[in-house]
Amino acid sequence: MRYPFDPVREYLEMSHEYLEMSHTELADRLNVTSRTIARWSTGGLNTWTADRVACQIGFHPSLLWPEWFEAA
Repeated sequence: MRYPFDPVREYLEMSHEYLEMSHTELADRLNVTSRTIARWSTGGLNTWTADRVACQIGFHPSLLWPEWFEAA
């Protein structure tokens, strides 16, 4: 299953962290490359990556992706 990157971006925008961030700064915040952010934006995240990214911004993945437990 793939999870869209939009909920991560939406959270960061709501928290005003992303509004001032460049694409490179967002990548640095998530400890990935800018190219990875571009891939996630178009292709989504796999289960393991979605879990890691959610934890990096302080959330359980089910708070970003309500379908999290349905896929299990």
